[in-house]
Amino acid sequence: MRTDRSSGTHRAVPSSPLIATPEIWRQARSLIVQYGADAPTRAARQADAHKDAGDKRGFRNWLWVMQAATELLRDAPRPGDAVH
Repeated sequence: MRTDRSSGTHRAVPSSPLIATPEIWRQARSLIVQYGADAPTRAARQADAHKDAGDKRGFRNWLWVMQAATELLRDAPRPGDAVH
């Protein structure tokens, strides 16, 4: 796990590579269309709501959506990323 500070709060984020589940990416893209650069923050709010409700699976899934939205909004590759 690592800490994500993109929303101004600290939260655990799965440290495994982004999952390839199409639903996660579709949801992330949908949030970006609706909320633009605020999409990761919206996903973080959803994650918090699921955590507060005791829904571990929903919490984890929304963290992945947050991570996917952040990835989709990124301007440039990170050092070490493959560029094709």
